[in-house]
Amino acid sequence: MSDVKELVIQISGKVMESNFDEYKKELIESIQKINKKLETDDDFIEAQDSVKNLKLFESGLIETKSDVLNQASEIQKLFDSIDEMTAEARTARLSLDKQIKSRKAQIKIDIVSKATDEIDNYYDEVAEKSRPFFLILPFVFDATSEFERSIKGLKTVKSMQDRIDDVMTGLKTIIDKTRDHYELNMKIIDRVSPENKSLFQDVKNLLVMDGQLLQQTIDSRITADELQKLKAEKASQNKVSTADVLGESIQNEPVNDPTSNHTHDRHNETQGQYQEPVSEPIHIDDPDCNFVISISMNCTDSQAKEMARKLFNDLESNDKVLNVNLSRV
Repeated sequence: MSDVKELVIQISGKVMESNFDEYKKELIESIQKINKKLETDDDFIEAQDSVKNLKLFESGLIETKSDVLNQASEIQKLFDSIDEMTAEARTARLSLDKQIKSRKAQIKIDIVSKATDEIDNYYDEVAEKSRPFFLILPFVFDATSEFERSIKGLKTVKSMQDRIDDVMTGLKTIIDKTRDHYELNMKIIDRVSPENKSLFQDVKNLLVMDGQLLQQTIDSRITADELQKLKAEKASQNKVSTADVLGESIQNEPVNDPTSNHTHDRHNETQGQYQEPVSEPIHIDDPDCNFVISISMNCTDSQAKEMARKLFNDLESNDKVLNVNLSRV
């Protein structure tokens, strides 16, 4: 609107010529002199003349006022035109202001939408090329909110676009660093030997770990698994069925006649006597060795087997006990 010239209006509000003040004074004096005591015919005639004269004055004043207003008609038209243009300018201003606000809001939406699409496409490209990154999908971050917050309060399109570009660079850097972290962790997991792969089925949880913590977790799981296997193997070797042990022991040992003189004599020699066990000093730091603890009994076969079963059941949980044997002497 710079092509519209500056408005210039000059008018004169002065009365150029008037004898109204003298006219007013004379008219008031004339009105005051009118005889209002009507008694004679002359009084009535004079009063009638005064009425006619007052009417003439009244008509003259109205006509004079109209003449004056006609002289000011151009000024009134100018005022009317000014009011009309003021209203038109106001309407245009309000409409344009509304359009500006609406368009700025739409431009913000378009900029944010375009930026969101760009970062989403970048995200998809990285996920397509990186298997570890793909496994963790979705890698959650609210790009739209980040973009909207970054341009809040900005007025110009250029300033908004510049800020969006800065945020875009930052988000892409986050995606790249996250991808690199996942891929590095995947390399650490891939180095695990095939026989231990089954220990690491929770790949998603492992990928997001700190690298040092991931290595510690791998070492810890493998060590725990190896200890568990060794313990199971040792338990398998040490655990012998009681029935098999007892059956083999009784079957393989020679059966002596309980009425034989040798057995009877030995029984007589030991019956009623307590044999003190030989005690040796216990050394805490001695290495593990194999020992046999013997228990001599004088009973029936069934009693001996029952005692053997009881001992086996009582000592089964002790990993130091390798076997329980029963033999007849």
